[in-house]
Amino acid sequence: MGGQAPYWKSYETDVIGNRVSDTTHDTGLNATKDITRSYEYGTAGALGDGPHQVTKVVEKTPTGEKQSTYEYDDAGNGLAGKILATYGAPWKWAKGVKLAKRVTCLVGDLIGGVKSLWKANKAVGKARAGLAKAADKLADARRKAAEAPSLLGGVRAGLDQGR
Repeated sequence: MGGQAPYWKSYETDVIGNRVSDTTHDTGLNATKDITRSYEYGTAGALGDGPHQVTKVVEKTPTGEKQSTYEYDDAGNGLAGKILATYGAPWKWAKGVKLAKRVTCLVGDLIGGVKSLWKANKAVGKARAGLAKAADKLADARRKAAEAPSLLGGVRAGLDQGR
């Protein structure tokens, strides 16, 4: 029960091997947090409802109960079998394939757009850094220009004395 992903499950079966129930136990040993599932099966000899075909699963969790039911055709096919019998094999689903290709194309476009936005955002960041650096240089140049007349005035005064 230890390890990186601990778990503890227990099962009950009937005389012909069908799972009657299973319990996923809370690894902290709090039974109120256990999840239990009970299974119901078809009856022997019934078309589309054989003794090993699950017809109902009831799952009880700490937050509530969920029930799933399953049906089968006379050949014993579950829902997927019924879909295939009604709509044909998946490789015949031209509209579905066309839609899947279109969605794939759109997802590719979306990913390309996100990459472009990311690159543009990086470029804007670099431009902002460059502008900040230029603003610092401009402020430095203005400060030096403001100091220049006083420096020149002192040089002129020294030159005038030498005359």
